[in-house]
Amino acid sequence: MGTASIKRQQQQGGVPAGVRPTALVMHKTLEKLLKPLYKAIGISTDGLDVMETANGIHLRALASRGDSFPFQARVTQVEDESTVSVIIAPGTVSGLMPTLGGTDLDDGTPPVLTIANTGTFKIYLEINATLTPTTENYVVSWTIDSVTVESDSSIPDDLLTGTYRRHIATIVDGVLTAQVVQNSLEVTLLDDGTATAQALIAVGLSG
Repeated sequence: MGTASIKRQQQQGGVPAGVRPTALVMHKTLEKLLKPLYKAIGISTDGLDVMETANGIHLRALASRGDSFPFQARVTQVEDESTVSVIIAPGTVSGLMPTLGGTDLDDGTPPVLTIANTGTFKIYLEINATLTPTTENYVVSWTIDSVTVESDSSIPDDLLTGTYRRHIATIVDGVLTAQVVQNSLEVTLLDDGTATAQALIAVGLSG
């Protein structure tokens, strides 16, 4: 991509085409090297992050906390460059605030998830519920006990006896590649019809 194209798109307030948005903070060495270069060719980096990842150099338009949406994953690179930190914006599941490492997502000091900057990580909500069946083992009521934020290379299957998972985001090699959930959620559990005290989950958007 030519300089003129980069300059034009940056001035329009967007990230240059072909550059993958990420949430990694500016790498200090790149800041020293690239900001003067961009300035020399007339490109302002105000409001942009310039960062280095395993996939190359990336630009990302910065957003304030006020611009966040429920369950937005924000990724920042850690000083040792072998890990990244992930902060999940507050959101609710049927009115409950999820926790990460035992701390509410809306805590004044947001909890941080630290993961390696290589490999694939799925971030997901784990919803734990108590099911109340009839004497014939059909679920007639349920209560959500807790909602936590978890991460792994893959998302475990739901346990229809009361543990359910919903994908939030995917991070590959320290780069946010998918943001699946962007709203608070409402959950309903429905008996699965097998007379085994099991329930299926239905997830909708919170109004």
